[in-house]
Amino acid sequence: MWTALAAIFLWRWLSHTSETTLCNGSTVRRRTDAHMEIDSSIAARDVRLHTYVQLISVLVLCYDAVLTMPDEISGIWSRKKTLISWLYLINRYLAILGNVGFLALVFKTLSPGAANSPRTQECGLVGLLGQMLLFANQFLICLILLIRIYAIYARDVRILGLFLGLGVISAAVTAFSLVNQKSKPLVGYPGCILQHTTANGIRLAAPWECMFVWDALVMVLTIRKTLKSRLPSHARRTSGTNIASLVFRDGAMYFAAMTFVNILNILAFYLTPPLLKGSLSTVTSVMGVTLVSRVVLNLREASAPIAPPQQSSWSDPGVVSHTNSRGNFQLQSIDARGPVDRSPVISYGWQATADDPLPIIHITHTPRLSYKSLAV
Repeated sequence: MWTALAAIFLWRWLSHTSETTLCNGSTVRRRTDAHMEIDSSIAARDVRLHTYVQLISVLVLCYDAVLTMPDEISGIWSRKKTLISWLYLINRYLAILGNVGFLALVFKTLSPGAANSPRTQECGLVGLLGQMLLFANQFLICLILLIRIYAIYARDVRILGLFLGLGVISAAVTAFSLVNQKSKPLVGYPGCILQHTTANGIRLAAPWECMFVWDALVMVLTIRKTLKSRLPSHARRTSGTNIASLVFRDGAMYFAAMTFVNILNILAFYLTPPLLKGSLSTVTSVMGVTLVSRVVLNLREASAPIAPPQQSSWSDPGVVSHTNSRGNFQLQSIDARGPVDRSPVISYGWQATADDPLPIIHITHTPRLSYKSLAV
């Protein structure tokens, strides 16, 4: 869906580069900047394309929220709230309500007086609020990813310090990009579409470049941890999901999708005409909100409490792996009979013999898995 949307956007832009018709009927392709006059047909096309992209992004965000509502009810609303739960709710519903409200605010200027002569200050404020909404969602996404990687590394303070340092740099870059913007609204067209200069487009691309570095660092550390410490088979949940595999799978899918969309978004700031600079920012933000919400819901589903397995017969007990809720002991196996020299690791006051019909119980001490903290 997102690939098709981005491809349509690029095709429309490349096939409708600004043209000027000369007296002899020939056309000259030209680039426009925010302080240059834009042909009315070109402006109408760019405004329409910009609006379509925003509208489709919001519709996809709402559709995904409806699609995952059963998982959200069972994994978030019906369970005890944790920090990740609250961050999930704030991130998802801030994105939905904020983007829907922003679209309504923009389309409200379609009234004859406002649409034909929008006031510069009002449109500038609308544009600033839209950018702040995007960066607020990106901050929440970064925070969720930070907590996730911090848990994977068993609360290693070095990981926390690394990301806090990167976060301070990203916050400074974002603040710099939001102040002293040289943008002006397009007068005489629906909505409050801002025209960005080339320099302003480069400045606004910087926070998204920081986001790309953040995602790449999270992915590298996730790969390093999952390959270095593969979990044994008894780390598998009773639902059949291996937490390590789930973390790696979701992380890889998130990074691949976000890298593709974010690169297109950054290129749009550098290469597209003034009216289309930043038009893919909402797409990138919606993609991030959708994917990180899926990551949280998948972990909540994998960590759902399930009754421990029951042994129904002593004749063929097989192997049972279960973590004791009151300690770090794991029941590794139960044997119906065994040789005399196979003594239990922990004795319960009796010694097994060859003729003893009682089972031999093997209990081993196993350290708690650091992935337990991912049961968000």
